[in-house]
Amino acid sequence: MSHPSRPQQPNRKWRAAVPLFLLAEVLVVIGLFQLIGWWTIVVLLAMSALGLLVITRSSRRAWRDIRTMRRTGVAPERTAGDAGFTLASGVLLMIPGVLSGLLGLLLLVPFTRVAVRRTVGVVATRKVLGAMGVRVYDGAGTQLFGDVVPGERAEQPRPTYEQVPRQAIEGKIVDGGGNR
Repeated sequence: MSHPSRPQQPNRKWRAAVPLFLLAEVLVVIGLFQLIGWWTIVVLLAMSALGLLVITRSSRRAWRDIRTMRRTGVAPERTAGDAGFTLASGVLLMIPGVLSGLLGLLLLVPFTRVAVRRTVGVVATRKVLGAMGVRVYDGAGTQLFGDVVPGERAEQPRPTYEQVPRQAIEGKIVDGGGNR
């Protein structure tokens, strides 16, 4: 018999993380001010100006991509995720703080953006599937994530992608001439 699950509080971790991050921002700015003096203000203003430039260029590029897609019907090679992370990078750069600025600069670098996109994709997939009550298994039948039901075990390993037989239907498509 399974026990009713307790309602989770997903924001519990973030309630402590945000004030700690803000405290760290203030301490880093104070430390930088003690190290380089009034140049700290110049650094913060330069990062904010860079953030504004990134947001402006990103939004122009996104509109250009949308117009191109509407005109040609082909999606641009740049993904919406890249555009979103570039926009987030600009927002982080505009926030007056050294740590948020460094995070924004990291998101501007293409290989870190790819790693962040993959990580966000995995975490989002797990959250969505977990919220739907889906349990995901690897090829050996080991549960990767999802609800755990006490006393329940997978009888046999789930098939991996390569084990599923592929079927193809040969033939040719004939246009019905709009008589449907």
